[in-house]
Amino acid sequence: MILFYWFLLGICIVIMIIVGMIQFSNLFALLRTKGVPYVPLFGYQLRYLKKFIKFDNPNIKLVDLGSGDGRVLRVFEKMGIKDITGYEINWWAHFKGCCLKRIKKSHVKLCLKNFHRINLSEYDVVFCYLLDTALKRLREKFDQELKPGSRIISYAFQIPDWHEPDQIIVPNEKHPGRDRIYIYDIK
Repeated sequence: MILFYWFLLGICIVIMIIVGMIQFSNLFALLRTKGVPYVPLFGYQLRYLKKFIKFDNPNIKLVDLGSGDGRVLRVFEKMGIKDITGYEINWWAHFKGCCLKRIKKSHVKLCLKNFHRINLSEYDVVFCYLLDTALKRLREKFDQELKPGSRIISYAFQIPDWHEPDQIIVPNEKHPGRDRIYIYDIK
């Protein structure tokens, strides 16, 4: 009986260590990204993307800045986009995304890398679900690296102190202040 209690104690310690490592990873990633937490979109928000975002050409190159577990990428993959890449700095979210990618047999590319260190010029569409403070820091990068004809899709947050969005989609008429989708076309 004493052996059983030692076994239970060992399992509890292992679980506490794993949870502590995950929380430390989230805190470390939060500090590295200057306050951008890992917050995944809910199912109804993913359905909004499917319903309101349309792509004319399936051969575009799409990137998700702060892709988390890759759920948005997999939605776009189901919509027919073939070349999709996501960048995430939180190793736990990235690990979860890699596991889900295998389970769902997805072909999206998930990269554990800070998106501030990549060149956006090769992408046609940039998707981001980032706080306005993070979007404000990206304005110069967008101006310098995105070519004319590129598109930015920003879920929920408008890019502050930048040009006006070309399109604002309000998917929920009952709550028009929530879940807006801002689309910017680079000219």
